[in-house]
Amino acid sequence: ERAKNDKNYVDDHFIQRSRALKFIFEELEKNINLTSQEFICLIKKYCSTVKLTKEEHLKVTLYAKKNPEFLNYEIYVACGIRVPGLSEYILNE
Repeated sequence: ERAKNDKNYVDDHFIQRSRALKFIFEELEKNINLTSQEFICLIKKYCSTVKLTKEEHLKVTLYAKKNPEFLNYEIYVACGIRVPGLSEYILNE
């Protein structure tokens, strides 16, 4: 939410890239005959980004290093970072 008014923002993967790949490969194992459109939907689902301020991004990075079991979107909540619409996006994907 703060990044809307900040010109120095960072695009942050709300699911870390390495974890996103794990999820994508798990989905591919379940359905090896994905259409190209289904694959694109998987990429959007797991590899999309949100805008954070540099300060917020630093908080997320430091928290993630100490707590590698958390996904970034869980860290946003723990750090008090509001990303309007993210919960709905995750639930609807």
